[in-house]
Amino acid sequence: MAKLGKTDGQESERRMNYRVRRNSRFAKSLGTSGVSFLEHALAAFTRLLPHAETFDWRNVSKATKSVRWADQDRRELRISIGLTFPNVQAGIQCRIRRQRAQSGVGAVSRTLDQRERDVCVCIVEQVSTMMNSLPAGDDVRESLREVFDELVVAAHLKKHHRLGIDLASLFRQTRSLAEQSYENKALSFACIVDRQDVGAAPDDALFPADFLKHKRFRAMSDGYHTAYLVSGKGALRSLQTLSGKATPAHRAFCPEWASDIARHSQGSRLGICLTRHGDILVLDAGSLRFTYRFGRWQYWNHGHLVHMMRNRARSQRVPIRTTSRIADTLYRAALDVSFRRSGALFVLVRKRSNVDSIARKSDLVQGSLRSPTNRAFDAAFKTRPIQTMSRDILVEISALDGAVVVENTGYIMAYGAVLNPRRKGRIDSAEGSRTKAATGASHYGLALKVSSDGDITLFAGGKEVFRV
Repeated sequence: MAKLGKTDGQESERRMNYRVRRNSRFAKSLGTSGVSFLEHALAAFTRLLPHAETFDWRNVSKATKSVRWADQDRRELRISIGLTFPNVQAGIQCRIRRQRAQSGVGAVSRTLDQRERDVCVCIVEQVSTMMNSLPAGDDVRESLREVFDELVVAAHLKKHHRLGIDLASLFRQTRSLAEQSYENKALSFACIVDRQDVGAAPDDALFPADFLKHKRFRAMSDGYHTAYLVSGKGALRSLQTLSGKATPAHRAFCPEWASDIARHSQGSRLGICLTRHGDILVLDAGSLRFTYRFGRWQYWNHGHLVHMMRNRARSQRVPIRTTSRIADTLYRAALDVSFRRSGALFVLVRKRSNVDSIARKSDLVQGSLRSPTNRAFDAAFKTRPIQTMSRDILVEISALDGAVVVENTGYIMAYGAVLNPRRKGRIDSAEGSRTKAATGASHYGLALKVSSDGDITLFAGGKEVFRV
């Protein structure tokens, strides 16, 4: 039996994704395309779970397929994958945990949730199935490589919601809609799948295949006001109206414009929508759960991301409840900006006096150097902290060219501000001015940067804390 190639690097590099040693007998058995597929498939743990990290990769002579909690605290998962094909029988093992900040409260290890474990189970199942029957031919392997993550997401959702509908086909056809237009406008689309409805569809009227091939059915649902209502087995039931004011109890973690479909994606229902930017959003339990953007699928663990923000934003003289509400508000605003693709920079300073170290006096709200018109507009923010402000207003302010600077109690101190922090950020020369400003400003608090392509990055202490 051929042995599995060792991972590249020493213990310090074991947190990186798995790599096959290029001169190993295993690599020679798989070939270049096979090695590329395996490495890509195993990197799905951190692609789909951007707030997690893999480490302690090991090659073993034999392994069974398993995903187990390392202990009762559920802070780590132990992954084991067995591989068997001609002349090779081997196994790969690793561990996975939540990403942690390098210092402070955020450095404490956090528990993984059940959904994250279930995603890992689907990755392991897909890797084992595909590697143990990997077809020959570079083109075929490359096509499998491109859809691997999508098959994992489809398998997870189908299993989690106990659905009979072919979600992989639905995702594939939804992606094809992103490349089409109707009356010179990009298509948007949405459907709601109800698992409690177990009605089967006729053989010649199965959703989505038999409907989306007709142009009128592609354009009838816009994803903002209407969505198709479908049974758990793919039977089309109706065209669902999405409008209606959300109740105060429904505070969804999703873009504001998607709150209507999120409201309809609770309980037994799963919502899937395509935006005019070509993004695919999957909503369940009333919140954004998975997204497909720029050719990449990912799982969103909003609770963990907000928790990291709250921990890094703590201040001795500010109640924890206030800090939590501010972090929650900034995160939701960042979601809105992310899916609008407008870009923004929010800075939450640790102390009020810190603002003088990052912003110009002419940009400060109610500052003596402000023009009369600016001072008149500034008055609107003098008595309203962001945690009591409409999300729409905060997002519109963030769209101005410059940063929104907030003090630790939630009041806006500057907007449309050009930042010039006294402590500069150390970044790669390829990064832009917004990243440089965020890195420098984070020495005085938190900096939440949203890039124009949708990435959300949190900086603290001059270092990146997370990126999704």
